[in-house]
Amino acid sequence: MLCGTGTAPLRAAAGATAALVLAALLLTASVAHGRAGAAAGGDSHGPELPCVEEVPGPVLKLKARAVGETALTFQWLPPRGDRRRGDPCVDFYERTVVEAGEAPQDSDTATDPIDPVGREGEFVVTKDHLRAATNYRVTVRAVSARLGPGPATTAPVRTRGSHDDSRPPGAVYALSVREQPGSQPGLLVTWAPPRSGGWAEEYGLSVSTADGRRLVADERTDDTELAVTSGLRHGTLYEIRVTAYNRAGAGPAALLKHSVGGALAGGGGAGEQL
Repeated sequence: MLCGTGTAPLRAAAGATAALVLAALLLTASVAHGRAGAAAGGDSHGPELPCVEEVPGPVLKLKARAVGETALTFQWLPPRGDRRRGDPCVDFYERTVVEAGEAPQDSDTATDPIDPVGREGEFVVTKDHLRAATNYRVTVRAVSARLGPGPATTAPVRTRGSHDDSRPPGAVYALSVREQPGSQPGLLVTWAPPRSGGWAEEYGLSVSTADGRRLVADERTDDTELAVTSGLRHGTLYEIRVTAYNRAGAGPAALLKHSVGGALAGGGGAGEQL
């Protein structure tokens, strides 16, 4: 009888301990998941996956555009991870805005916390008090406080100037092409805004073969990149032209030759003004 009386408190204590351990585990999982959701703007792999403690990958779809003579806005999506493991933990984003060709100073970089917006969980930042009609370079890194920063992603942008439409834009520069993975050949064409002339309101992309067969005929965009996803053939040399436009007219075209599945022809990836 004494034995029975002595084991009951032990069983009760063991049960209470197990309940506390379970509660602690659930709280830990909840905190980890909350960090992943806050850092990545919502977990695209399912609500039950916590974030993964690893060095973050590059941010996705970084885009920058001018919103005035002395301001610009840029946005990006969080880095993604393995679908089975979850996205990397991101504690904050390091954002740098600096004039093209200049080394960044401490004042050019911000690391304060920001919240995602929109259904895809993108981050949007506005930077003002910049110089008018000036080329800038925007760089964003995802950072884990424990493991360090991920790789940098950079986008060029030019603020507007009072001379926007007084003359046509100059030629775009840093024209380059990157092949996209997939069952069909695809190209992502990118460039930087002109360094001279008037403000570039939009760009036209043309893609043709060496014998003049045109795949893309002056497709317009106000962005500094366009994807070509159809009509391409492996082993074929293509001429890629990008022209900047505004209300005063068209600037000189920039030319790049690329062989799908091969190497860039001339210039090592830099645009060659016609």
